[in-house]
Amino acid sequence: MGQPVPALALSCMFAGLETALCVTPPQVSPSSLRTSTFVMREAASHFNQQQKQRQAVTAAEAASVAAAKARLTPFSAGSLGSYSIHSAQPGSGVRGLGISRLASQRMPGGLVLGSRGSAAAPAAVQEEEPEPMFQLPSKYYEEIHTPGRDYPFKVRGATYLDDGLKVPAGQPMFELLGMEVVDTGGSRTCPHISRFLPCVRRSSKPFLFVFNMMVPGPPTLCCVMVFGSDTHPDDLGQPQDDPEDSDWQPFDFLMWRFIHGDDNERCSLFKMIPRIAEGSWLIKQSVGTTPVILARKLATQFFVTEKYVEVAVDVGSSSTAQYVTGMVRGGAKSLVLDLGLVLEGHNSWELPEVLLGAMRVRRLDLHAASRLDDSKEVPMRITKTAAPTSSAESRS
Repeated sequence: MGQPVPALALSCMFAGLETALCVTPPQVSPSSLRTSTFVMREAASHFNQQQKQRQAVTAAEAASVAAAKARLTPFSAGSLGSYSIHSAQPGSGVRGLGISRLASQRMPGGLVLGSRGSAAAPAAVQEEEPEPMFQLPSKYYEEIHTPGRDYPFKVRGATYLDDGLKVPAGQPMFELLGMEVVDTGGSRTCPHISRFLPCVRRSSKPFLFVFNMMVPGPPTLCCVMVFGSDTHPDDLGQPQDDPEDSDWQPFDFLMWRFIHGDDNERCSLFKMIPRIAEGSWLIKQSVGTTPVILARKLATQFFVTEKYVEVAVDVGSSSTAQYVTGMVRGGAKSLVLDLGLVLEGHNSWELPEVLLGAMRVRRLDLHAASRLDDSKEVPMRITKTAAPTSSAESRS
């Protein structure tokens, strides 16, 4: 059955038939006819307005697409992959197609897009050097004392000189970048191994701290832990004469002394906190958890450069340490070892202590060690940060 025809539509139909056929229409009141004629005119006017709006929108879309194509014309088809082409978001002023790129961002082909997306004059393009990779798989190590990880270490508190109180250590000042285990190819040690490691010398970080534990073999293995900072310690400039009236943090004083002091001072500052998180009772008792100034027990060398500091410790220089390390090395696959690196605070303005770096070595397979290539030194990549200023200058 067909759909019922509304009375108003019937009135319109009969009105049209009256004119075309000159027949007498059904009895429809004059008011109804006036109403139907007004509605038809309004509907026709609304329809025409919609048509004009659609035509205007279509013209705008065509102009937008044409402009986008015109901007892309200078580039080859292969270079389009570096653009982000996407649907324009509501309120962006562009419908259908949009090309998004930051203002003054360098593009393939040496062109620069200005703030309006127009192509500027060709310019030389410098590709950013990729970050060097660590050869040791990251499954063997992880950073600790970071959100969501374990916080096992304690350090000297602010009142340690008065009450000997230690407090839980917070987050490290340096970020763990990675770890390498390097086979020297024999019984020789390799102090200043950073010279041959791209992960150190080619890092984009302005400053690094490298801890090189040389473990006797055969073969001798260098366990190299690399920590990085987004700022250079020298950015702080010179410390003030009165450290009690300074805006430096306790770690700033210690780091400045460590870098600019002599080896005797470095030996008195650098200490390590060991901890066996998982392992046999015998190894846990042998390693312990007491912080140790390594230079008092083991032969230690320091190498200070513009980009990094390396602390190289020869574990084989002590028969006791060699014995303990031999146990750890033999059971490395079943051990989880935590290491905390600290600069020891000796003065009130150097307290509380903080961790320089902290990491966990997890069930290390020593067969994953890479061979040392010491045929040539890796060129050093220098990353500049802010110009050095003294504390007094920074406040003035």
